[in-house]
Amino acid sequence: MTTKPESPTDTGLWRNLSYAEYDALAGMRKSRLWTLNERTPAHWQYELAYPEERDSAAMQRGRALHVAVLEPAAFDKLYWPEPDPPEGGWNKRLKAHREAWAAAEADATAQGAVLLGTGERDKCLAMRDAVRAHPAAAELLAACEVEVSMQWVDAETGMLLKGRMDGWFERGGVLFDLKSCENAAPGPFGRQAYRYGYHFQSAIYWDGAKAASECEVNQVVLVAVESSLPYCVACYEVEEQEIGLGRDQYRSILRAVAACRKANKWPGYNPGLMPLVLPGYAGQEFVGYDLDEIEGDDDGNVLPL
Repeated sequence: MTTKPESPTDTGLWRNLSYAEYDALAGMRKSRLWTLNERTPAHWQYELAYPEERDSAAMQRGRALHVAVLEPAAFDKLYWPEPDPPEGGWNKRLKAHREAWAAAEADATAQGAVLLGTGERDKCLAMRDAVRAHPAAAELLAACEVEVSMQWVDAETGMLLKGRMDGWFERGGVLFDLKSCENAAPGPFGRQAYRYGYHFQSAIYWDGAKAASECEVNQVVLVAVESSLPYCVACYEVEEQEIGLGRDQYRSILRAVAACRKANKWPGYNPGLMPLVLPGYAGQEFVGYDLDEIEGDDDGNVLPL
């Protein structure tokens, strides 16, 4: 594991890169590939040409949680509590309050920090404590190096790929990923994992860690922590079948990108007619009506619906 990449196209594993340094690496990340899984090459090419700067509240919370759990010593430095409110509390409609808040934000920004509302900050710390109190999650955190960046060349297509593992235990070949969720129960979390491509990312990271470190990978674990009280935690191993599905998906996408680049063609949806495909649960919620009740009882009286 080298200290720092010398250029944006270097390959290898790095454990001490800031997120900004990781972001500057030239490789393609999972989220870019996921666009092709959900949409079309035309969408992929458009996003490449016109990258959107997205920084939603959910993304900010996710970053804060990762720092709280994975780099607790850095949390207070990077995420400042909101300043003490004026008497009666903050009222952003008042000019003096807006100016005081803007000054506090500017001070934090100058120090490379972010103001985090009291409620959000307390939630991050409570979720951190819940993760670290969970036996399996705590064991992983104790064994793993955290925030490990990697970049590698895909052998089949020659494409440069990158990833940032939340945790990497090289000697055991184990990597883990921290995920916040509304419900960490097996069914709901499994649906979230499929919707957002956690199996897809797990396969990419499995192959990437092996290529970048030349070490065998044996296990991917997802650490799920709920975002509301009592902040319950569950750990899930991504099993061989799910890794295989994710690998089939991402390899198909890499081949499609390679073909589009070679032909310099970026098609959208099928130009012809396509059958409408309803979800698997379609019709299950419709129970129908009792026509006898609608038409009336034996005496001819119409029954109320």
